[in-house]
Amino acid sequence: MYLKKFFQLILFFIGSSLCADVRTITADCAVLDDKLHTLRFNGHVTSKNNDLFFTADTAEVKYGNKFNSLDSAHLHGNICLKFHDSKITSEHADFNGCTLEFSVDTFHFDQKKFCLFINKDLRMIAREFIAIMSQKYVTKIIAKGYVYILHNNSIIKADSAEFNRDENSIIFRGNVAILDSQKNCVKCNFCKINLREKKYYISGRIRGDITL
Repeated sequence: MYLKKFFQLILFFIGSSLCADVRTITADCAVLDDKLHTLRFNGHVTSKNNDLFFTADTAEVKYGNKFNSLDSAHLHGNICLKFHDSKITSEHADFNGCTLEFSVDTFHFDQKKFCLFINKDLRMIAREFIAIMSQKYVTKIIAKGYVYILHNNSIIKADSAEFNRDENSIIFRGNVAILDSQKNCVKCNFCKINLREKKYYISGRIRGDITL
């Protein structure tokens, strides 16, 4: 079944952890395969459900035996996901259960090939993000691979990072390096930032150069 330009479809994905009662998806073209239980959307794909909004070049949705149950979804190309006061951009995204996984084929900073997470005054890039959801609400963002963060005029690098929305904190692990606006550099294995109070807690093989 082919659905042409400016097609608009209302999908009732009741019971899905990613969706509320009604999700609106628009695209240039859509193909429904009832045998495989898939919906494929191509061109200017947009989807909105309460506070969760995304755009992509293409999307494939797999539903269960009942049309109103969402099993999984894969997005590709120029992905932008917006929720509450945050935004994530990437090349690929997979929705499965209570997790959303974002990735790029290869990480390249100069060519802007990376996943980007923006939350208020926090900017984070990495090769991969995993968003953990609870009750249709994103509670944690886990970053892996080439993690860089810009916050409070400081640049922080680490092997991995975990942003906790409820605690308003972020934890860095592995080869952590912190460079502040005064060009002070501190290296350690663990760092936790209280974003609300702008306090840093560091531990594990601490070393660095401090300019007083």
